[in-house]
Amino acid sequence: LEHLFGLSDMIVKAAKNAPIIRPADDTGMSFEELREGTLHNLKDASDLYQGQSAEEISRLEVLFESQGGRRAFPFWQMLNWPIADALYHTGQIVSYRRVSGNPMNPKVNVFMGRNNE
Repeated sequence: LEHLFGLSDMIVKAAKNAPIIRPADDTGMSFEELREGTLHNLKDASDLYQGQSAEEISRLEVLFESQGGRRAFPFWQMLNWPIADALYHTGQIVSYRRVSGNPMNPKVNVFMGRNNE
């Protein structure tokens, strides 16, 4: 979950065209704080991306900042790493929930992003 939070932080910062600071700050957040923060980051990123045209998104850069300086990468690399990696780890969490007897609610519509109850 900590890794997913970090990935969601990258995704929202890219949407804001804000630098991703390395090394990341390890704040020792609780499970609930990590979960809530991850969901908020993804919601904020979704809202920001929805308000942009394809041309505006193509001008975004993924900015990494560290003591060694600043590096910029084209936005499409968000798909190759943080977004793809977040999807992979989300699948792991879903699998772990199923194995532990706590499956995802079958009324959740993942495609539409809502609960159909």
